[in-house]
Amino acid sequence: MKKKRRTALTLLLIFVIGALSGLSITVGAAESDNTAVVKLYNNGELTETLSCSIGHVITVVTQLDTSGIDDGRISAVEGYQTYTSEKLALMDELDEDDMIVDKGSVFPLISVISENAMGHLDEDGTLYFTSFTPSPSKPFVFDAEDGRLIVTKYKVTSAGESEISTNLNTLAKNDRFLTKIINKGVVQYGYSFDFISHTDPYVTANSISLKDEIGINYYIYIPDYYNGEKSVTFTWGNDGYSKEFTDTPVSTSSYGANYKVSCPVSARSMTDTVHMSLTDNEKEIFTYDYSIAKYTELAAAAYSEREDLKDLLCYMLEYGAAAQRKFEYKTSGDNADVADSCIANIYSDEVWAQRKAEAPVSLDDATDIDSFDFNDNYGMKYYGASMSTTSKTVIRLYFTVTDSDLFASTSASAGSKALPFFTDTSGRYKYIEISGISAKNIFDTNTVTFTNGTNSVDRVYSAANYYNYTLNQNQDAKVIDILKAMYNYSASAAGVLKTS
Repeated sequence: MKKKRRTALTLLLIFVIGALSGLSITVGAAESDNTAVVKLYNNGELTETLSCSIGHVITVVTQLDTSGIDDGRISAVEGYQTYTSEKLALMDELDEDDMIVDKGSVFPLISVISENAMGHLDEDGTLYFTSFTPSPSKPFVFDAEDGRLIVTKYKVTSAGESEISTNLNTLAKNDRFLTKIINKGVVQYGYSFDFISHTDPYVTANSISLKDEIGINYYIYIPDYYNGEKSVTFTWGNDGYSKEFTDTPVSTSSYGANYKVSCPVSARSMTDTVHMSLTDNEKEIFTYDYSIAKYTELAAAAYSEREDLKDLLCYMLEYGAAAQRKFEYKTSGDNADVADSCIANIYSDEVWAQRKAEAPVSLDDATDIDSFDFNDNYGMKYYGASMSTTSKTVIRLYFTVTDSDLFASTSASAGSKALPFFTDTSGRYKYIEISGISAKNIFDTNTVTFTNGTNSVDRVYSAANYYNYTLNQNQDAKVIDILKAMYNYSASAAGVLKTS
């Protein structure tokens, strides 16, 4: 029986949630019995069709480009917006006279005559907007910066098909004759303008990834109106992440496109609210708050018949909770028991206690790198391994240099991927990193090829080696809890992929 070296280095356990290869667990997109289809019309023309879920808030933007009409100076505008009131609810704040309070947001037309809001709501679901006193000497100055005529917010209250329709009856040019260029939606001769409705950016769905970096995926619909340079920033807890928004659209429509952006989140931060900010030409155009914990609750409800998926979600939460306890991260306050509460909504305490006890005492381990003598041909000696899950699941293999000249020609690779040697912070060791490890493969074997001239050898390492050693040698109950939670999480991910 060969003797194996069990040198354990620091265990770093801040895991990141990433998408299962071959599996999409998407929530937030319209489900079959929860689908709300909202159609937007301008003067009877369909301009956009949205598919969303009950509870979704839609911001409808009606644009009017009046740049060719006396630089946006107009003396009168009259029209109305109707909506399917039994399926949509107006979210804008109204006063006691049913007047829209926030005129700066809803009607960005500035009147030098009246400071009143330029709209009111009728009980039948009709929103009117109109000028109060048309005057060529005191016109309305159209907001030329973003070209918005009316901005309204609606909340979807029930499934099925509904409509939001905007009609512009009168637009009077700023001259002494108050020249009418629109008559009941028909453009009069000699004038042209753009008049469309669309939504502001919104998240159509969320998913998570359990491969390499674990992260929240956001599917964002962005109208073509926003055509500048975009970037997205995520902040949560003590962490943050930002990237240029250069992703290729997942899909396109006549008036916009769907994009996918991803944000890595550490295991200990699964209960943190992740705040996303999307900018267009450095101007914030959309914000959205989400969390892994919220995702798990929605996914468990959406896939209530898939017990294997519910198990995976709970094991993932348990892993996050173990990381929270180990690193004493928000173990008091609002975030302290969120993971446990989410699990309790899926399984009873008794059932869950039985399930999470499934982690074995030891794992099969085929590691053989620690029994190989690298001295003669590679100029180094194997020292030990660590497993780091700070932002990616990473295994590090450490070596001491015994012959610097010989070692200078030594290289390592995993398949076709080169693994460069790095120097640790102490300067005593060289190490290589094995990354890109999916959740289902955390404890699988990893084959590394070492080459120096005509010498080449394959050696195997597995995180099972670390698992077995730490479970038997470490007396820190919190570390043991993390490792057992990590095993259940990994095994569950493998089982879900096997049956999907």
